Amino acid sequence: MHRGVGVAAERHPQLTLIIDHMGLNSSSRANRVTESIPAAIDQSVALAKYPNVSVKFSGAAGNSLEPYPFGDMTVHLKRLFDAY
Repeated sequence: MHRGVGVAAERHPQLTLIIDHMGLNSSSRANRVTESIPAAIDQSVALAKYPNVSVKFSGAAGNSLEPYPFGDMTVHLKRLFDAY
């Protein structure tokens, strides 16, 4: 999924690109289909090198397997925050 975003970001530097749900396949716990959250986050972090790419943190609550405050997502949020 993310490979095409990097190509587009490079070819069209004036185009604003936004990665929804932290780059995870769903923001809904019931529809969670991301097999490896760390691998998906790695891909989102790799896109931070493009100044025209942003990421939404909207997938944290829906993809967490823990109740609020969704502690299992903290490491992923921190990685994204630090990268962007």
